[in-house]
Amino acid sequence: MTAEAHIDREKKILKAAEELFLEKGFALTSTVAIAKKAGCNQALVHYYFRTKDRLVEAVLREKFNLFLSAFMKIDEESDSFEERVRRKVETHFDIMAANPRLPFLIINELAGNPNRIEFVKTMINDLHLKVFDDFSRQLREEIAAGRVRPMAPPDMILTVMSLNAMLFLGQPIITKVFDLGEAEFRAFAQHRKDEHVRIILGSIRP
Repeated sequence: MTAEAHIDREKKILKAAEELFLEKGFALTSTVAIAKKAGCNQALVHYYFRTKDRLVEAVLREKFNLFLSAFMKIDEESDSFEERVRRKVETHFDIMAANPRLPFLIINELAGNPNRIEFVKTMINDLHLKVFDDFSRQLREEIAAGRVRPMAPPDMILTVMSLNAMLFLGQPIITKVFDLGEAEFRAFAQHRKDEHVRIILGSIRP
């Protein structure tokens, strides 16, 4: 089997696992079910990922990378800092909108399996330099120029992630309380996306 075929099969297993984890949760998903959905046998699932725990961690790693990718975007030099922040907020929101059930799945797994928190901590530490270095430099320059109030990069990133994630974590409640259908929630989400940008840009100004 070629290297490309191995990569393709691994991706199929990972995609099948993610879909089942979203449908049933981590605890109730078996490697047998993952293999069946991926169109392979259970032995191949174990060959690529060894254990279900490692498969869970692979899904978490992929999604954390995806959620943080908004902050790793390459900015245009001509863009103002506010425009860069706007694009990061909007990109992160769009990623969350495309994966609305993942925040609940991740929080539920971390709450029910405290040992997984250590894995997440290590993973975030590994990503720290990629995510923060360039953004931190830009932020320091803006603060020094008086265009942004003094603040730490994690404060802004946590604000963005919290605002965007909370909308989708609260979606089942929001749709019931405000009696919103699917199309109506999408329109409401677009409104909230614009509101999140306004909130965050307003919060960083001196």
